[in-house]
Amino acid sequence: MACGGEQFLFNLRDGFWERTAVWRVGDGSEVVRKELRRLGRDGPWAQSALHEEILYLRSLPEPARRWFPPLLESWDDGKGLGYSVPYLRGARDAAGLVLEGSLSDAEAEALQDCVVQAVFGDLHSESCRGDEPFLKHWRVIMEQSIAALGQVEDVVLLVEAPRLKVDGANCLGLRRAWTAVLDKGLPEAFDSEPCVRLHGDLILENVLWDRSAAPEPRMWLIDPVSVAGLWRGPPLFDLAKYESYARGGLYALRAGLFEAGPEPGSSTDWRFSVQWEAEPMRAFRRIDLWQRVRAAYVQHWGEPPAPLMSLLDAYFSLVMARNTEGRQQLARVLQAVRRLNEALGEGDVF
Repeated sequence: MACGGEQFLFNLRDGFWERTAVWRVGDGSEVVRKELRRLGRDGPWAQSALHEEILYLRSLPEPARRWFPPLLESWDDGKGLGYSVPYLRGARDAAGLVLEGSLSDAEAEALQDCVVQAVFGDLHSESCRGDEPFLKHWRVIMEQSIAALGQVEDVVLLVEAPRLKVDGANCLGLRRAWTAVLDKGLPEAFDSEPCVRLHGDLILENVLWDRSAAPEPRMWLIDPVSVAGLWRGPPLFDLAKYESYARGGLYALRAGLFEAGPEPGSSTDWRFSVQWEAEPMRAFRRIDLWQRVRAAYVQHWGEPPAPLMSLLDAYFSLVMARNTEGRQQLARVLQAVRRLNEALGEGDVF
């Protein structure tokens, strides 16, 4: 939403369906505007997710407000949907600092401790048990995603094949693995997990580190709410999403640093692997940004159940498979196949 006397400065990020840009407004201050892009293909959850993000920022509990830039305004005028927050000129996203190698070990520890306090301490202190069960959301999104991907020519074999191999491991195809997961009742364990206010999209790109703050650097969280509009659920959701990026796997997918496709001459043998030796991926081995967070999670909530971590990774993969194409989509479906099969048991599942 642009008004007279305002000046566009630069784009921060073009997301899957939003544009985030910095503007100078009438009083001379700089703001970040996040707006829905009206480019025709907004994705299945575009408007609802941005609506939820605005509601989230309006309703932050007092202990958690200190970790987020304050909401300045929001709009939904039939022509546009979005909101604005102050621009934090001195803040850098943690992902960029990791990739350029400028984050020290001491800073990495301090940043993790801030994540722990902000998320496990303040956000997760708000119980949402009375809201819609997370299990219902998870199951609906998974079913919708599998149905939609079954209509995509490039991945339909992965969806409908009864059995296949991925990197030499015997797997059930996506639809059959999904049915087996339900038949074993594995997702029912989500109902025994606490239901709290989540961040929802806790990746290093949404964690800002401000070295210019006084008397010491400070952390900010931005862009809450998941791609599918979720911000209530088990604490495990935030841990799984955080680790998916902090350990390098999600960054590899977003950056195209992977191999994915059928093995030559086969319709049932597939490969999917991260290019861990690529220079950008080495950054995730040079510095640790997840082990203190994992240890704190265990202290707060107990050891994370491995099957549920796999089911959440499968959810992340399928949600994003619906918003990508080509190699990206193929890789995410292959990852979902592997994760659902991991949830079913160790090694081959038939």
